[in-house]
Formats: sequence, C-alpha cells, structure tokens
Amino acid sequence: MGATNIHCSTLPSSLQWMPIKEYVEQPYNKKHGQFQKVAEICRDRAAGAYVGFSAVPVSSASGKEVYLYCNNNKGSKL
Repeated sequence: MGATNIHCSTLPSSLQWMPIKEYVEQPYNKKHGQFQKVAEICRDRAAGAYVGFSAVPVSSASGKEVYLYCNNNKGSKL
C-alpha cells in the first residue's frame, strides 16, 4: 500500500516537512537528552537501521526513572 497525502485546511500552506537529519540537530533536542535520543531513533528507523525494541532505563526531565524502548544495538549507547 502506498503513502497517502492528506490535506488539512487548518494548517498554513507554508508549512513544510523538516529533513530528519535537520530535526535531529535542533537545539531543543540537543538540550533535552531524551528528545535527542528519540530523534536519533527516528533517524535510524528512517534509514532502515532500526528493527526492534528493548526497555532501557533513562531519567525523565523530573529525574524520575522511566523506560525508553529502543533497539538492542542502540541501548548500550544511551
């Protein structure tokens, strides 16, 4: 099944998709580690280099331990 384009009349026509590499490099993501990790996972998935999930404990912004589900080969880098 192919991709489907959906038109939303409530969004400005000037909005554009950001390339994933550019998204990964956004200052907000770099400042907030958990967002950076998720952005990297999205980049890797888009490149076909991400196929499975494991629970990896990480700290949330509030300091609480939460789990990020990611690829086994990515977990050791978190």
